[in-house]
Amino acid sequence: MQKKTLWIDLDGTLLGSNSLLLRLGYITLFCWQMLKRGINPWQSLKTLKTMRMHLEMTTSLKESNLERAAQIFAKLTAVPLSEARIFLTKSSLENFRLLRRVFHPIPEALDFLNWANQKFDLVLATNPVWPLEVVKFRMALAGIDPDKFLCITHAENMHACKPNVLYYQELLERLNLSPKNCLMIGNDRRKDSPASYVGVPVFLLGRENSFERLKERLIQGDFWNP
Repeated sequence: MQKKTLWIDLDGTLLGSNSLLLRLGYITLFCWQMLKRGINPWQSLKTLKTMRMHLEMTTSLKESNLERAAQIFAKLTAVPLSEARIFLTKSSLENFRLLRRVFHPIPEALDFLNWANQKFDLVLATNPVWPLEVVKFRMALAGIDPDKFLCITHAENMHACKPNVLYYQELLERLNLSPKNCLMIGNDRRKDSPASYVGVPVFLLGRENSFERLKERLIQGDFWNP
């Protein structure tokens, strides 16, 4: 029997944060970095919004997410593409380092990972909008060892983002997995639930769905019963 694979989200699932402070802080820092380059806050906000829209709504898997974001950034800010790639990678890492205090580990998540690592293949199915270096930095804030994971999705190795169904389809194809042997674990209905459209069952953490409840259901084999 093929070993089951757990796809596990990062933000809000394995890594806690003050989401309001994180959002406001990141936007503020991004606008400040852009202002130093002579780009006003209005144009900066437009650039952020446009990059996000193109990442979420793509219908092509031709370019990586980082490449697609860099192309949009270069077009809207009139900077060379190579410079856009470097800026997006370095600025995002710098911003998260400055915002590290708004993050916190989730003890229950760490306990679950230690248990699940012995029984399942693990995939960090985080929304791949950030480069690998940034994802690994945020994993460190959660106290998570990257070596536990068969695969980590990030902006350099994926070509679609949540909630686009193409993200989940690409993950199946990249790892040569059958959806009936996978489970998506997350906390965001909008972003994580679309895994079900490619046949992957979904478990959404919440008030009544704890890691302990998830563990119980995995032991019972609920998600893969015929």
